[in-house]
Amino acid sequence: MDGGTLRGLVCMIIGAAIVASASPSLAAGAAEWTVQTSSDIVLFVQGDVDASVPLALIEQSLSEIVAYWGIDANVVRNARGSASPLCSVSLYSDWELMAREFGRFDISGMARACGVNPKAPTGAPAPGPCAVSPFAVIASGYPTGDWLAIVAHEVAHVLQWRTWHFGLNLTWMEDDLFREGMAEWTRYALGSGDFGADSQSLVSFWLRAGGTLDAVPFYLEYDVGASLVERCVRLGGPQKLWAICSETTAIPIGDTGVNWYKPIDFARSFSEAYGIDWDSYLADWATEARLTDVPRGTEIRDRYMRDAFNLRGELLRPLLSGESCAALEEIKQAVVDRTATSADLDYAETLLRGAPEVDVEIDVEALSAREETLKGYALQVDGSRDDVVNVLRLGMLARRGEADAQEYAAAFAEAVNSYVSAAVSLPSGF
Repeated sequence: MDGGTLRGLVCMIIGAAIVASASPSLAAGAAEWTVQTSSDIVLFVQGDVDASVPLALIEQSLSEIVAYWGIDANVVRNARGSASPLCSVSLYSDWELMAREFGRFDISGMARACGVNPKAPTGAPAPGPCAVSPFAVIASGYPTGDWLAIVAHEVAHVLQWRTWHFGLNLTWMEDDLFREGMAEWTRYALGSGDFGADSQSLVSFWLRAGGTLDAVPFYLEYDVGASLVERCVRLGGPQKLWAICSETTAIPIGDTGVNWYKPIDFARSFSEAYGIDWDSYLADWATEARLTDVPRGTEIRDRYMRDAFNLRGELLRPLLSGESCAALEEIKQAVVDRTATSADLDYAETLLRGAPEVDVEIDVEALSAREETLKGYALQVDGSRDDVVNVLRLGMLARRGEADAQEYAAAFAEAVNSYVSAAVSLPSGF
């Protein structure tokens, strides 16, 4: 994903990350980092650990990704220069610390170009992640979470940036779905998760309810994208698909020796490779996916994602008691286990609507760290601008001691509950 936007988030907390754990604890400035380097990866690991262990797993995952998609290692090497690693990877054991440092409470990982927001982990040894490679991957959940699957998704994005020439002449929606879908399918292909249960069932449920590709909701972007890619892989294999996406035409410009790479016509290349035109493929995909079985619990899981229970819970965590947070975690696990009921989600809604809870001490700093994420979602919804401005105003005054923290907390909670779930239901690409 592009770390500078709220589109295409990897392992989004509102979606796939309901299967990942996140530690809310934060010891500001207390992170210890260990660095380990290979020819492909420079790894920064939070905590006093043997960094060679995760590095070896990431290197193995990278080799599997390259082999699966049939990526020409020489092309990747030439694209980055012989002395530059593919990317840096920063593994956080403290999710809250990662979220605060990057102002992103809607992710469990991301990939970014280092020219954009070149932040480094607090306390990371020099040279920092962005000093060693033009691309950086950030992932949470080490050592007990789903960090390796997150890294696989993000490394796939880095390989896209290294080998694809963007501008596939698809619609904005199709282009976004394809990039995120191929990264998401990568983690499934490497054995992380159950594609049928985790993604395809949600896509089938959505299509049966009247969903169409011209209006894929934000919370389903990864799942729909992965479903599109899975069918391509099933029909023609992974290497054919990556080859189409990395196809280009080099056009020399004058006598300078500089080449301009003309993007392919994806629809034409797809038709030539698969023997079916792109629009017909999409129609056949929808028909097939609509007929996929929808297991018990899918409707509840769709509602959980559509109403952004997990993201709202993370944004409102500083305003909820320990008991309420524990109850929300139990409901989240029940959604994963497909044992949750509508009554469970109704109870979760009651807890979230009850923020700020009585007798909870307001942590102004923790709320302030969450403002950027709230703002990014809320401003996509018509009518929210005055409310967002009011939250930001109250936050600024509360940090100065010039406004009541309780008033700030109430306005923050009201905005979260009013706008976040509405925003994630908007079409992907907002």
